[in-house]
Amino acid sequence: MKTETKWIILGILTSQCKTGYDIKNLIDASFSHFWKMSYGQIYPALKTLVEDGYATQSVIKADGTPERKEYTITTAGKKETRRMAYCSCK
Repeated sequence: MKTETKWIILGILTSQCKTGYDIKNLIDASFSHFWKMSYGQIYPALKTLVEDGYATQSVIKADGTPERKEYTITTAGKKETRRMAYCSCK
């Protein structure tokens, strides 16, 4: 079973989480009592997922606010999460 950070984040992208900040908040709220993940792990993993074609990145600009990068799982990413789920059930 793949337990690398990027695979965990890929699974999280199937939820409403779209930014590194959202992902960090979800992990902190849900798992912080036994597992932590830093921004230094999240953003490189997101970059790799985009490079591998499992996610896309959009830059969101709004007047008076810093730009945000939102990530969306691709069809290939969805297929990979299903494949991993199927393999881990065997």
